[in-house]
Amino acid sequence: MNDLQNQVPQLDAAHSWESRAEKPIDRRFFEFQFEVAKILSRRSHAPLNQTVGKYAPFIIRNLLKPIEAISGKPEEIPDNILPEIMLDAAYKNYTTIGVSDRPIPYHEGRRFGCFAYDYHDKENAVELHFFNAEFDSIGPLSTKKISARRAEITDVMKAIRRDYPEAIEVRGRSWLYNFDAYQRLFPESYISHMTPDKDESSWIHGTRIWGQFMDSDNHLREDMTEKFLASVQVLPVDQLMSALPAPPMIVSGPITDFYKFYGIE
Repeated sequence: MNDLQNQVPQLDAAHSWESRAEKPIDRRFFEFQFEVAKILSRRSHAPLNQTVGKYAPFIIRNLLKPIEAISGKPEEIPDNILPEIMLDAAYKNYTTIGVSDRPIPYHEGRRFGCFAYDYHDKENAVELHFFNAEFDSIGPLSTKKISARRAEITDVMKAIRRDYPEAIEVRGRSWLYNFDAYQRLFPESYISHMTPDKDESSWIHGTRIWGQFMDSDNHLREDMTEKFLASVQVLPVDQLMSALPAPPMIVSGPITDFYKFYGIE
């Protein structure tokens, strides 16, 4: 990758964005995560509450969503929620209060299109996030959408340059960094500092790992899940990441290289 990529025409992202309502995640995806948690519960002789709390983020978050005054520890599921109703209760909560029926705007808070960021004051670091907020039949990382994604990152970087001029580093953690379709959006100095993410807590961080098992329409990738579930049955728990089609990666790089790459003065 080099600066010639900056010559790709950029869209006016805000005006080209088509706001659509969120596509609900298919129930099969919830069933898949729950099955992983059940297998690990049986193999480790640990309570299902614990394995759901560690390996099934979509179950645990939607299970606890309507409950007030929880401890904040995801593995602490209230005693009155029995294992046999966890899946149904989580998916019911998700479909009734977890899915927005309003069109997704282009800019909301620290999100611009499909990209969002967090800022870590103590480290002067920006953490970059990606998710499919388009809800379009064409995948958000399609070659047809390079300009749109680049325009979004440009808007993110302009906001950071304006609001956090002291920022020195950009970071990312995702399975997406395994793919050229994602890598092409970033400076070479950023992608070249890529290492495997071995943090076991990544299993509970939403789509950081689990997103690879969904397609752009939020349907479960059945072919991938069957192979992974077979590995879950036999691999030691601390080796599960080796069975992932795309293990999560950690990347980092100077924010000045992003400014240069995206032509931000």
